[in-house]
Amino acid sequence: MSRKKPVVIAGSLVVVLLLTAAAHAFVITLGGPAGYRARIEVTQVGPSTLRFLVTNLTTFGPSVPVPTGVSTTCPALVTAAIDAACRLLTSFGYTQNAISQSITGGTAKIASESTGFGDQSPFSYSAGDDWSAEWGYGNDDPMDGTGNLDFMSTNESHMTQFASSPNRDGPQVLDGPQAGLLSLTFTDAGGLGFVRNTLEFTVNYSAPLTTTDLEALQNATWWVEFGSSGYFLCVGPDPRCPRVVEPGSLALMGMALAGVLTAGLRRRRRT
Repeated sequence: MSRKKPVVIAGSLVVVLLLTAAAHAFVITLGGPAGYRARIEVTQVGPSTLRFLVTNLTTFGPSVPVPTGVSTTCPALVTAAIDAACRLLTSFGYTQNAISQSITGGTAKIASESTGFGDQSPFSYSAGDDWSAEWGYGNDDPMDGTGNLDFMSTNESHMTQFASSPNRDGPQVLDGPQAGLLSLTFTDAGGLGFVRNTLEFTVNYSAPLTTTDLEALQNATWWVEFGSSGYFLCVGPDPRCPRVVEPGSLALMGMALAGVLTAGLRRRRRT
């Protein structure tokens, strides 16, 4: 029988769904209700394999504050005129010491109900098309000012390419922010290649992942990068990450406060 356990991490609700002893899933949401925003759905699909469904949910408006100590080049206010590179989600990952298993390889493809655009014929791509040559992975490597992470990226620095072909976008090497993730807010990336709006990664690890590993990943600090050092989001225990309260949490807090005030008024009337 399935069992759901909600966990709140830095203002984001992470739902863990335990289907069987070998299947685990959780969701990480980064960003606020407006501005730069991303969703990462993590599911164990094999003893040593995770599936990451990564969606760019960016909307117009101001983003959450940049993590302290991390410099950026993209504006905090997302408008229709922001630079093409700033529209693209280019990297995601988690604190490198969350688990001892290392990433050893994987694949990337355009997810269901998503599309791609490249500069190699046929130029337009559909759900299920291979995007592996456009992304790579790194273990215990720096994502600019974030510190060392285990992460996936379309940027070249510190990355091992998932595959050298088929080439969808530009040269046979990683050249992000080209081929990054575009949100539904935008229809183009100013000539850069992109996938709009979700990529599906199947990632292999060096050893079987245990329940402890999955719980550690769930509770790790997660990072997302837009552009090339353009804008960063993080969520988790790292003290640099902004503490963002979701609107739903604010509503619950308001209801709780109203209940306390009502109870206080009742006590006063009885005295």
